[in-house]
Amino acid sequence: MAVDHWEGEDVIITIETEGEDTVQNYEGKITSYRRSGGASSTDERYAFGGKTYNFQKPREKFTIEFDYVTTDPRFTNLVFSTQTGLPGSDEVKSDSVTKRQRIILWFTPKDNQVKSGDIVIPGNAGEVFRIIHVDCKGVTNDVDFAADDMMTGTISFECSATDSDGYPNIIEEYDGTSAGGLTVLVATTHRGTLTWQTTTTKAWTGSYRT
Repeated sequence: MAVDHWEGEDVIITIETEGEDTVQNYEGKITSYRRSGGASSTDERYAFGGKTYNFQKPREKFTIEFDYVTTDPRFTNLVFSTQTGLPGSDEVKSDSVTKRQRIILWFTPKDNQVKSGDIVIPGNAGEVFRIIHVDCKGVTNDVDFAADDMMTGTISFECSATDSDGYPNIIEEYDGTSAGGLTVLVATTHRGTLTWQTTTTKAWTGSYRT
């Protein structure tokens, strides 16, 4: 039966840091997702004789936001990028240089999600809707804590519409038959490969910008 909408529990979230060769599952920590920006407005120039030239300006940057539950420095690490033992770094410093992230949302039914410990991967059958965000940089990380509530936070990333080589930084894909039917992530278009193992030892294998 075709999926006509996606529920909150039907998403797998992975984040990769450039040069780390690691793929981390972040679902279970994130409570909401928002994306804004990317406007591609037009402008006009007027000429004598009642003529008008309409032209399109470059697309604006995108902003991605996550609301999350704070349990360790993993989200702070994405903004400060100390990158020592991601995601549970022992020490994260604000003087670190922010690295780029590849953030992917995998929408697939619960019965098509394969789990082994903290590894969650899409199965090889069933529908998959995938949103790929490439070359995102952490911008803000606001933390909120009250006596009658848990510690939570909101982290925001920004990315341009394309990179310096003209490759897109936001890619949405859908396959109605299997996860294997999705476009294979490659070093050019996606700035790094990404595969996953569903048999024997469940695992992600990624090489984002390495």
